[in-house]
Amino acid sequence: MTPAMSKILARYDNLHLHPQIEHLREDGTVVFVDGTCVVADAVVYCTGYTYSYPFLDTDGKVTVDDNRVGPLFNHVFPPALAPSLSFVGIPAMVVVPLFNEVQARWVAQVLSGRRALPSPEEMARAAEEYNRGREAAGVAKRRTHDILDLEYCDDYGERNCGFPRLEAWKKELMWSSYLTMCDNLETFRDDYHDSDLMVSNHDDGKPPAKWKKVCVVGAGMAGLAAARELRREGHAVTVLEQASDVGGQWLYDPRTDDPLGASPAPVRVHSSMYASLRLISPREAMGFTDFPFLPVDGAGGGGRDPRRFPGHREVLLYLKDFCDAFGLMDAVRLSLNTRVLRVAMAPPQCRAPAVAGGERKWVVRSVRVGERDDTGVQEEVFDAVVVATGHYSQPSVPTIKGMEAWRRRQLHSHSYRLPEPFRDEVVVMVGCGDSGKDIALDLISVAKEVHLTAKSTEEATTPAMSKLLAKYANLHLRPRVEHLCEDGTVVFVDGSRVVADTVMYCTGYVYSFPFLDTDGVVTVDDNRVGPLFEHVFPPALAPSLSFVGVPRKVPAPWFFEAQGKWVAQVLSGRRTLPPVEEMLRAVDEHYRARAAAGVPVKYTHELGGIEPQKYIEFGEKYCGFPRYEDWKREMIVSTISRRDDDDMETFRDRVDDDSDHVRLCLKSWHCSSPARHQASLAVSAADGHPPPPRLAQTAKAIAADAL
Repeated sequence: MTPAMSKILARYDNLHLHPQIEHLREDGTVVFVDGTCVVADAVVYCTGYTYSYPFLDTDGKVTVDDNRVGPLFNHVFPPALAPSLSFVGIPAMVVVPLFNEVQARWVAQVLSGRRALPSPEEMARAAEEYNRGREAAGVAKRRTHDILDLEYCDDYGERNCGFPRLEAWKKELMWSSYLTMCDNLETFRDDYHDSDLMVSNHDDGKPPAKWKKVCVVGAGMAGLAAARELRREGHAVTVLEQASDVGGQWLYDPRTDDPLGASPAPVRVHSSMYASLRLISPREAMGFTDFPFLPVDGAGGGGRDPRRFPGHREVLLYLKDFCDAFGLMDAVRLSLNTRVLRVAMAPPQCRAPAVAGGERKWVVRSVRVGERDDTGVQEEVFDAVVVATGHYSQPSVPTIKGMEAWRRRQLHSHSYRLPEPFRDEVVVMVGCGDSGKDIALDLISVAKEVHLTAKSTEEATTPAMSKLLAKYANLHLRPRVEHLCEDGTVVFVDGSRVVADTVMYCTGYVYSFPFLDTDGVVTVDDNRVGPLFEHVFPPALAPSLSFVGVPRKVPAPWFFEAQGKWVAQVLSGRRTLPPVEEMLRAVDEHYRARAAAGVPVKYTHELGGIEPQKYIEFGEKYCGFPRYEDWKREMIVSTISRRDDDDMETFRDRVDDDSDHVRLCLKSWHCSSPARHQASLAVSAADGHPPPPRLAQTAKAIAADAL
């Protein structure tokens, strides 16, 4: 008998508490097991319910025995019939509709291929172990699906589908309500004894108390991914972008700036995109998790590029579709044509006094592009800043003997746009990476000669390169440049030479944050941005300062999406970071491990080829984000193999080398993606950001084509 029941019995004379009923008599007498009796007019059975599926025929694979539905893996999937049959809503004593939402999301992700289930044998074994564990704890069989464990529910959602954990204040609110109910059954719904935590987070239609005012610098792929995740977490987001539109590198700009990009002034033309650029990864491997990069040919496309490896304009249009689908143009303060001049820590008087020492804030100074005086300069204070300016804007220019005295044309690939200006020229290209080889192919048809240089001609002579050299008489592979002569001669380290009209440096890019003032806490040394915990948080300034988009050779935008989600959850308090000392120690250990593996400092942030497992597991580890699917990585590796070992000119348009596994997953992707695409638009509309009619019509047409 609880205190609440005692109170009610004392208050109401006509309310009585009896033991179990022994039997009922025809004259209306109800006899209880203690021998007492009462003549009753009615008997009401408040004895709960049983699970019942009279319509379901599974040939005995799913049964209901003593109110246990089974066997079910995690109360959802019958092992022998998964994933095509599933149950949502079976567990009792859980937070609804939250737990139902978790289960539905898991089912949806499994059906779409984003999540994989264990083998039927493993699922059956897990279900049996769960049942045995419950029985050992004294739980009756009929209570198999009664949970009453908030931590179990939290772990369930996080583990199975990356669902956020229930906020601590909501858990406290629920337990407080339960305890109040145990005290007074009549008034517990109206008696509030909420703690300060609950009061400050009470749902009054405003963002939760832990929302932050966040500035995202950059509206490229990384910045947009971060902005979407921050908005989803309830933060107030401002995105500052120096260009006239979203897209970052994918916003093609026919203009060029300093030919070498070596000017001490910040680069004014951000994009390094050239006109002929196409993706080197298939569209199926790119795209946001809930907004697939689908071909839209014939679906109101307006000149869209439906190829698996589309050109750069298609990526830009996809990013703009993403903004439209999730209301980013309206939901965040997107300030275009705005150059960030300085980001610095705010003085103490700008900080909140509630936290010991005050929470760190940041002053962001910006100016509208084109303003020539200080009247257009704006300053604003933010709780946090996310730097998402990319890493393909500030050229890395080597130092070569004689280059300052060389009077002919020199430029970095950052300033390359079209092949025509190089017609009938002899072009020496310093660097044999992706951009060097791609631009060389672009120039072959117009240039008199193209000399592609490599640090190691032996390593550069892949089967695909050998084919090209045999096919084009005007293409040559050379060793490194030794020096440049004033008369236009380029001398190579093997003593060979050529008189050139142009030297183009395809030597990559360096990280550059000229606007960022951290009092030396964050530096760029030999192209290592540091110290950064997991390439995101500078320990001494975390979480108020973070970087999204620093790692290279990772699947984009998937990896940026995971980083953005982690940042958003840390800022809201949903996730916590390790202590500063622990983060610094982890960074130092990472540096030492890379050095021991022979990785130069300048490649600190290149993860793909060296640490693929690190990026595959990153999101799952830090923010409950789904792992990068193995079949997508296999597809990327296969694509690179076709490019290097077969044919650099045609590798994008040949898919005959895809494995059976990849083909099967591709088929599933193309079948399930339209539904996910439409579902994303529906969710966005429910959030108050309906997509424009053009996008909605396109989604419907894509779905119809898939059917």
